[in-house]
Amino acid sequence: GGKKRKEKKGKKARKGDAQEAPGTGEVLCGVGLVLESWRPKGLALALNRIAGTHETVRVDAVVPDGPASYAPVRIEKGDIVREVDGVRVEGLAHAKELLLGAKGTPVELVMARNGYQFDLCLTRNVPGAPPALSVAAPEEE
Repeated sequence: GGKKRKEKKGKKARKGDAQEAPGTGEVLCGVGLVLESWRPKGLALALNRIAGTHETVRVDAVVPDGPASYAPVRIEKGDIVREVDGVRVEGLAHAKELLLGAKGTPVELVMARNGYQFDLCLTRNVPGAPPALSVAAPEEE
């Protein structure tokens, strides 16, 4: 039987799961982020209408040992994904499409937290694989 997927507000898409590109046999992978769709209310909704964005994509979780967990700037739950490789994110499905790519390829993200924007460059990989470029940093308590 075929599984039916219902579009639900606040649905989650796992970025860490490797998927096969249709017809190519090439394995696509993400950056180890679990994203959620978030629709603002009140003043934020009014501001988003003016900006022309109706759906915000934000981080629900960072996959342990995924590329995002090794990011030079710590990605936190609630961080907003604004752009992927220079393309403005327009929704959850769009973000997933932009983030998935060939293993080992770089992806540039523009994120926002508490009104401040920051840029990140991550390398697509499957969770559990060591990062291509790791910087030894002291462990945080």
